[in-house]
Amino acid sequence: MSELIIYRSAVEVARVIIDEKTILTKKLMNEDRINSEFFTSAVLPIELGDYIVFDTKYYYLNQLPGIEKVNSNTYKYTATFQSVLYDLYNKLLISSDGLSDFTYVGNATSYIQMIVNSMNEISTGWTVGTIDESYDKTIDFVNETCRTALTKVSEAFKYEFQLVGKTIHFKKAIGTVKPYTFQYGRGNGLYSIERRQVDNKSVFTRVYGFGGTKNIPYTYRERAKRLVFEERKLEKNISIFGIREAQFTDDEIYPKRTGALTVTNILFEENDFNVTDSYIEDSSIDFDINDYLLSGLTAKIVFKTGDLTGNQFEIWKYDHINKRIYFNPFIDGDTYKLPNKTLMPKVGDTYTLGDLEMPYSYVIKAEQDLKDATQRFLDENSVPKMLYFATINPKYVKENAITLDAGDLVTIVDSQFGIDRAIRISQVSFPLVNKHQIEAIIADFIPYTLQQLVTKNTTISSKAVQSIANRINYIQNINNISNTSNRTEVTNVYTTVYPEPNTVVINGRKYYFDKGYDNTVNSQILEPGDFIWGNYWDRYTFVLKWRYKGGNQYLPENYDEIETIEIEQ
Repeated sequence: MSELIIYRSAVEVARVIIDEKTILTKKLMNEDRINSEFFTSAVLPIELGDYIVFDTKYYYLNQLPGIEKVNSNTYKYTATFQSVLYDLYNKLLISSDGLSDFTYVGNATSYIQMIVNSMNEISTGWTVGTIDESYDKTIDFVNETCRTALTKVSEAFKYEFQLVGKTIHFKKAIGTVKPYTFQYGRGNGLYSIERRQVDNKSVFTRVYGFGGTKNIPYTYRERAKRLVFEERKLEKNISIFGIREAQFTDDEIYPKRTGALTVTNILFEENDFNVTDSYIEDSSIDFDINDYLLSGLTAKIVFKTGDLTGNQFEIWKYDHINKRIYFNPFIDGDTYKLPNKTLMPKVGDTYTLGDLEMPYSYVIKAEQDLKDATQRFLDENSVPKMLYFATINPKYVKENAITLDAGDLVTIVDSQFGIDRAIRISQVSFPLVNKHQIEAIIADFIPYTLQQLVTKNTTISSKAVQSIANRINYIQNINNISNTSNRTEVTNVYTTVYPEPNTVVINGRKYYFDKGYDNTVNSQILEPGDFIWGNYWDRYTFVLKWRYKGGNQYLPENYDEIETIEIEQ
């Protein structure tokens, strides 16, 4: 593909010659765009909303391109074409009662359905794809776009999303297992692979698992306040890294039952809810609630879907013969009451029960779910987190028909750290003129980043800015930087010396840096204007690039960036 054809409503409006500077980049759950740089002899008649097609996929011009007049006959264009993923930025997520600041309770399917419903209000064709089963989660939304909401939901469930056209898939893992193996230090000309260790301080080999406190009686497992499993802890790789203990807690895992209403009988006396005669039924209830009440607590019903989503009500009576629940209304102030004639439970609404002792079968299932979740956490954190930057020989790619996509799994062998397993491709890129010229970033963990939470399309509150600042952290306490021969030395509160070129230690962590354009004399000394790369401040947040200015650097409150946090202080 040496030409880029730009369309508007299926009609060609421009055709330009491109080279290797037109690059497709795809990041798992993040980026899907084509950045293009090309030259023309005249100004092009292109507009917002124009698009190109690559491999049957549409990429849209959502921002006007940059234009530089090189001379009287030459114009340089820099344009970015984005997939339909970016349309999610155009719609605020609004609750069923018209609020943009709200709390929602539901499973993965209900959240994706809510986002799809919102998108279909401004454009047609959005659908729910394959959704893995999940527990309920409670998530707060504050002026989120559908795009930022999708990231927040992914982080809450620790699931991954994928768009195929306008269909949103939401699963525990996205991607295909590929039959390719890359071995660190043994490319043999077929590929090159660079390893960067992200953080070895977060390696844990013994993890204690804890669930939530709901529906736990005082007699539970020697009066444990939280859900636990029989073994209490899980271990892995102790023989390699020794004992490094940590805890895993998920408040959403506790003994519970999700049911759906089969009958509703909601009555009102004028505008007041008739507490005595109103009830709801669920014919599938398999135990007598009256036998599992907790001393000192009133059993609750919490609605997951429907008009009363996220609201809980006290159960004042239960009739097990008819599987019938009577509940008190929710009253806020003198006027707002639930249920009311506008918002009330309906057949098919789902709910959970709270503040009662669940039958033993539900406890056993919850304990197994907790153990499984703890094992997943241990599997992810029992080895040092690594990034592998792979560049593959185009001839090798073409001859072997190699195809890679963000989310695919390839085998990485790194004998130094005992790694020999399938690891996720988090990013893949190649020029459109040669799609065999693949560069990939392979990571043994997938961070749920905050970059979509900070966009030019979303108003950021001071609370949100502070939240981002707290999670990204800052560069601080650097008093002196010097270099002798090939080692970079950083003197700060914790003085550390690394015998590696182009590395810097900041508050006990080692990072790589590149020289700024104007800093060409001291090639191995970090100076103001240089870039510090690849910083995972925690397991969720990746900062692609800092521009160092010297001294203490903080996240500015007016920081504004799309797609990837690139803090250039």
